Amino acid sequence: MYWGLAAATVFATLLMAGIAASASAWLLEAAWSRVGRAKSFGGPAVHAECVFCWRMLPAAAAVFASCGIAFPAFLRFEPRHTSETINPFLGAIAMAGFAMSVVALFRIARGAWAGLHCMRYWRTHARLLGMCGAVPVYELDIAGSLVAAVGAFRPAIFISTAVRAALSEAELSAAILHEAAHLEVHDNLKRILLRSVPMPLRRRQADRSWSIACELAADARAVAAHASALELASALIKVGRLSHTAIPQSVLASHLVPADQPSSIAMRVERLLALSNAPSGYQPGSGWQVLLYAALPAASLACICLQPSTLAAAHQWIEKLVS
Repeated sequence: MYWGLAAATVFATLLMAGIAASASAWLLEAAWSRVGRAKSFGGPAVHAECVFCWRMLPAAAAVFASCGIAFPAFLRFEPRHTSETINPFLGAIAMAGFAMSVVALFRIARGAWAGLHCMRYWRTHARLLGMCGAVPVYELDIAGSLVAAVGAFRPAIFISTAVRAALSEAELSAAILHEAAHLEVHDNLKRILLRSVPMPLRRRQADRSWSIACELAADARAVAAHASALELASALIKVGRLSHTAIPQSVLASHLVPADQPSSIAMRVERLLALSNAPSGYQPGSGWQVLLYAALPAASLACICLQPSTLAAAHQWIEKLVS
């Protein structure tokens, strides 16, 4: 019963902390939007990381509260031979938290498997064009506007025959550098994490904002990697005119022109034209500083929460939950 009670406490805390953190994240985003800075703060890379951190905040807070506070508090203060049992209220909440965890893990596994299966199938029907750094680039004999970086751990870049025929060598090189820029910052891995995390409020709006910011940031990183801004803009226009290649949503892929963002091409072209006039040696802003700034207060909070007095207070809350 001791370990069953511990598991119930962890999953119940996971659910309740997740709900509380989701509400807090939504209120924070609403307040940030009201002051008109949600879209103007920093460059696209910074904005993409801000949205990613905001979307992952509820899940991270829930995991930390359950595994980093509730579980250590239970182990430290709960007697091994306890007579307490799992009451119906605790059991119901724990089951809901367990179900939420299973769904999240299933989504991660499904996305990883779909991407792996898609790459294996495409590689058997594709021709290797070359390498972009350590990433293989393949040509796939299909119609449509396929220019995509597929996979999170052993990724590859795939280009359709129609796209290769439509683009010049310089335009194709710029498009490949754009896809490599997505892989450089692990956008596909972030994509699968975002899909696995429940976010009942404004999820689609947040994910669309993140996706657009990622495309703008990848454009800027491609230009910084010596791709021609004008050639990349031309590639965007030409690929946007081709028919879209349907790929299952479960497949982890970053597209040159995402199917749900045809209207963003004009904005991206406008930014690329501005980058073409930027001075030589241009370097885009980095989003890693956002993750660093988020990690510092998180580490400080962890040190505070793991103090004996904090764990004792958490155990008192657990006792109220169990009783």
